[in-house]
Amino acid sequence: MNSQFRGLIFLCLFFSCNVIFSQGIKLMIDPALSPRVSSLFSLSIINQSNKNYNLKLEAELRSRSGESLWKQELSINLNSFQSLSIRNGGFNPNTTYINPSIERHFELNGKQLPPSDYLLCIKSVFLNETLQPIEECVEYSLSDFSNLSSIYPVDNSTIGMERPIFSWMDAQNPNAEYRITLVKIDGKQSKYQAIRRNTPYMKISNINSNSMEYPSDAPSLEEGERYAWQVSMMVGKGDEVRSEIWEFKYDENSPDSLIPNRTSYIDLNRVDNGSDLYAIGNFKFKIETNQSERLKVKLYSLDGSKLYDLNESRFDLSIGTNSFELDLYDQVYLRHKKKYKIVFESSKSGVSKSLVLTYINPDFID
Repeated sequence: MNSQFRGLIFLCLFFSCNVIFSQGIKLMIDPALSPRVSSLFSLSIINQSNKNYNLKLEAELRSRSGESLWKQELSINLNSFQSLSIRNGGFNPNTTYINPSIERHFELNGKQLPPSDYLLCIKSVFLNETLQPIEECVEYSLSDFSNLSSIYPVDNSTIGMERPIFSWMDAQNPNAEYRITLVKIDGKQSKYQAIRRNTPYMKISNINSNSMEYPSDAPSLEEGERYAWQVSMMVGKGDEVRSEIWEFKYDENSPDSLIPNRTSYIDLNRVDNGSDLYAIGNFKFKIETNQSERLKVKLYSLDGSKLYDLNESRFDLSIGTNSFELDLYDQVYLRHKKKYKIVFESSKSGVSKSLVLTYINPDFID
């Protein structure tokens, strides 16, 4: 057994590769699929026989419901006792998009699959041989890559607006369509039980933005009642990606009805200049970059006349997504519920954002 073959066997034992044998041929399909993918072929093929084979590889990506989304074909020659790695780069498969929404999503999001559950099937057909094809299917879940996050009304908060503006953030799918579901929580129900069991108080589909004002023709929120809400995004036919389930209480006399008690990470790549945001003790933000660089942060009074001294004002960025929490509670004195201007500037990529920040002193809220 040659060293290359032993190495591939070790890798697949270690990573639990899916392996199938036929006619001395072994298919070893990688156990993980990246959301950003240009080829469905991510596997190793080993020929343990003394025969040479001409093979046609057929890959098909299906949705969780079985709908065919994307197909690719690739012809290869596999010599006797040869081990071949087939992954991104070096191979140019023929591609057919069965579902046009996948092709459109790729065009808008740079060859990135929507977050969902998938089934990838790869078939190896023996050309010029009367042998049965080999086929293996692997399930992949990309739901963990979803950045569909609720923003407002914040979880476990009390609001005083009878018709609030619901908002959420989707960092990976800016052109998606969303559906929002709102239910009343009965008695001692949890928010999870309410979403599953109760008749929707409001349910609206085909939303093309990341916010929605409570419709004037929907039933009004009732004083003292608790509500659960969730946003979902459709992928393919019948597949759905959902945000966390959040709950809030409506109290028209709530003194701090517009103040959240916690906030999500703000994506600096997506947020618009001039956006009005909250910082509760600290400001949580994230930024994606394709190079190592430094991010500078400056905090001003709202009119820009005063620059506040921040001990922690420079953040080193590495390639990929970087998440940080800027401490505004201990390192600088800011007034509760006062607005400030915060500016972010990157050293290389040119990211520059100026945001309006309402500072919330955590000592003043529950």
